Amino acid sequence: MQSFRLLVLALGLQSVAGFRVGSQACAKEDQAARALVQNTLAGICEEMCKDVGSYPEGCTCPGYVDTTDKTPGELTWEELLTYQSDLVAWGKEQRKSDAKMSVLQHKARIPESQ
Repeated sequence: MQSFRLLVLALGLQSVAGFRVGSQACAKEDQAARALVQNTLAGICEEMCKDVGSYPEGCTCPGYVDTTDKTPGELTWEELLTYQSDLVAWGKEQRKSDAKMSVLQHKARIPESQ
């Protein structure tokens, strides 16, 4: 009788240990399935926000950054500084192209008319 109890106890412990391994495997599969669904929905999340009217201010999609102009028609300091930096870069490029054109003009000889 004692050996029977030990056998039942051993089988019970083995099934509990097997349940834990199975449970962990199920949890991993569940997590993978959830990640797949979430990744699938991430692509259409912004479209859903547009459909329900919470786009762009109330959109809470993962990885979404609101890039709309908060001050339409007004120039902010950040926009002004960006514009000035772009203008400086454009001016430098313009000077380079003008210098190249000047060199070409000096090399070209225009025949004098008689």
